[in-house]
Amino acid sequence: RAHAAVRGTAVALPLGAVDWNPDSDGSVGLNVCRTIQHTAETIAWSPTGGGFHQPARFGVLTGLTPSAKAAAAAGTSTRLAPGGALLRNHEPFFPLGLYTVPVAAFADVRKVGFNTVIAYEGYYNPYGQPFDQEKLRAYLDRARDEGLQVMVSLCRNYYAEWGKLGAEPNLANIRGMIELARPHPATLGYYIADEPNGEAFRAAVEKVHAAVKTQDPSRVTALVLCSMDELSRFRQASDILGVDPYPVPTQPLTLVADWMDAAVAVAGRGGKPVWAVLQAFGGQEGWFREPTPAEARCMAYLALTHGAKGLFWFTYKPVYGPLWDELGKLNREVAALAPLLLADGPWGAGRILGTPAVHYWSREFADRFLILAVNESSQPCSAVFAVSDKAETVEEIFEKRTLPLQQGVFIDAFSPLGTHAYTVRKRLP
Repeated sequence: RAHAAVRGTAVALPLGAVDWNPDSDGSVGLNVCRTIQHTAETIAWSPTGGGFHQPARFGVLTGLTPSAKAAAAAGTSTRLAPGGALLRNHEPFFPLGLYTVPVAAFADVRKVGFNTVIAYEGYYNPYGQPFDQEKLRAYLDRARDEGLQVMVSLCRNYYAEWGKLGAEPNLANIRGMIELARPHPATLGYYIADEPNGEAFRAAVEKVHAAVKTQDPSRVTALVLCSMDELSRFRQASDILGVDPYPVPTQPLTLVADWMDAAVAVAGRGGKPVWAVLQAFGGQEGWFREPTPAEARCMAYLALTHGAKGLFWFTYKPVYGPLWDELGKLNREVAALAPLLLADGPWGAGRILGTPAVHYWSREFADRFLILAVNESSQPCSAVFAVSDKAETVEEIFEKRTLPLQQGVFIDAFSPLGTHAYTVRKRLP
């Protein structure tokens, strides 16, 4: 803010992230410094008389006791940036999530790079009965210990006659769950509806959303739809929209792209984010087999190239083997790309001219372009990318290879259902 000729800058420091010796007196050295290059002016909260890196001349911040650190850590908050990125404690957070994860699998889930879980089991009782506080608390505690975030589900068994007209949320149970989850650092947000439909359910879901915002306004809500006809109806019923296309084995993998496009169009490209819930199961409810690793990879990149701000996988239980290994590889890739995927600003997407089987997503930064691309076809192909005459070098990020570039154009080959991620460095003036 400004007052006359004096300008001030407010800086928020998340104390939960500050590390100190819990056996100390609760004091840490602190300084806040600034250099104004064009005037060669230096400013410091505690002047050092020279360079900034002189801890002996720092000021002192007191009162950082173990209880104060615990209280600060419990102050976890989530909100949405203007461009739709999820901010956790003011930092961009790309959720890489898995459904129906039992506590016993938390370590395995974290080991392969998931950072978020949604659980239907473990802390639910039949409709109308009080929820089990100890089960929910134990679930959140164990998630915290394993470094996982939890979207606390408020939708399973807390609606009467789920899926039918006249559904009404059990608000007493829901408010109790929110009150328990609210101060917990593992609580990322609240999952308030799974595949709802119809006007009666919209009204019920909006009551749950309102309950969250009354009790825990510093957390986000999310719901997931399985019918694109319901997108407009539920657009305002939560902070985040999700879609769960499960195409394998009876529908084309491009169902993911189609549903993402529909959701992004309703949610708005720069506002409400869309999360993709993808298929990692088979052999149940008419889905006769699980996706192959290549199909899972293709679905993930189709979701990313069509605007997903979070990736979740639905499975009835963690399934170890080649698909599990591929999910871990995808998690590592998306985590590496997350800062660029969540950056604010416009992005472009579409299909490559002349090779419509290849979908792409691109974003321009000051010094580079990021391009993601995926081949929807079961046949190999090549694609021509026309980037910019400002382009200088092209690298496939995860394959660690460079590509020839001529007048801002490069060509690359795609295996069946193959994916690529490129960083294109600009020629700086």
